[in-house]
Amino acid sequence: MKKFNAILVGIMLMATVGTTLASEAPAKNDNERPKHYSEWLARSEMKRFPTSCMLDFSKRPNWGYVVGIELESMLDTYLRYGGDDILAYCKQYTDTMIAPDGKIRGYRLLDYNLDNTRTVHFVTRMYREFPEPKNLRAINTIMKQFNDQPRTNEGVYWHKAIYAYQVWLDGIFMGLPGRLLAASTIYSPDLAVPIYDDAVEQVKATYDRTYDPNTGLNRHAWDESREMFWSDNVTGLSQHCWGRAQGWYTMAL
Repeated sequence: MKKFNAILVGIMLMATVGTTLASEAPAKNDNERPKHYSEWLARSEMKRFPTSCMLDFSKRPNWGYVVGIELESMLDTYLRYGGDDILAYCKQYTDTMIAPDGKIRGYRLLDYNLDNTRTVHFVTRMYREFPEPKNLRAINTIMKQFNDQPRTNEGVYWHKAIYAYQVWLDGIFMGLPGRLLAASTIYSPDLAVPIYDDAVEQVKATYDRTYDPNTGLNRHAWDESREMFWSDNVTGLSQHCWGRAQGWYTMAL
């Protein structure tokens, strides 16, 4: 099911390339048959999971990267084609998961989990279109994690606190695009530009550390400490290239 959901998200992303301002989105009659695959897919998921925080077959309200990515695709669909029901579904998530004081339900900053920062990309886009103070407070919380996130000696984020000294290829997608979008939204240029520069350096260092010259692809992970069971004693590399991580890294670029 998770594989199916990942494919669904990919299709939605491809089907919604390009957006227009919300004010330009056409009004929709609730009984009108959708004309675009992205609308069909969005409403199919909305029927499958009437509460947006339960997307991805969640058992409880879920602050997670899959939910954030899928809702961002739905936001793209709304901005392109309209649909008050789709917008309400997106807003339902931020209203459920983010308290008025900005506290994020189920999120723990000290986990330093890059997977749990990806949803800030969706929240930032919601804030840019429909500014709400609570969403800004949540964005600032995630930005604090980015500022404090443990790093390798070369300055690349650890993937999680429990994965000390480990750089995962998909961590580039989980963290950096959201950090850059948020920085361009809430910071002045003098504060944002160093974040852009840092992102470029992390992208480069991750590529160099995970590159496999025998295949021209990037391995999934690199362990600076060489202590993980999957880590090569000399290179620190994992044994495998993970196709999804390779794709996420490309999307992040």
